[in-house]
Amino acid sequence: MKITNLKAIILAFVAAMFLSIGTVSMAQQSSGEDINSTIREVEKSTGGKVLSADKVRENGELRYRLKVLTPEGKVRIITRNPG
Repeated sequence: MKITNLKAIILAFVAAMFLSIGTVSMAQQSSGEDINSTIREVEKSTGGKVLSADKVRENGELRYRLKVLTPEGKVRIITRNPG
């Protein structure tokens, strides 16, 4: 294999790696915004404080599972669809 071809292959590989890193980062950022908006919505609708929020799979579907401290001092588990 010629050096020129090897350089082209390496350059293509490096470019693909950078593109995939950017895609993952954008997906993580979008997901973070989704869960944050869900937390705000749940706190507003319950009047409580979200103690924790996790992504879980229920029946093969992605859901958010939130532990909420209600104004009455009780902890409730609430699940929501993303988005």
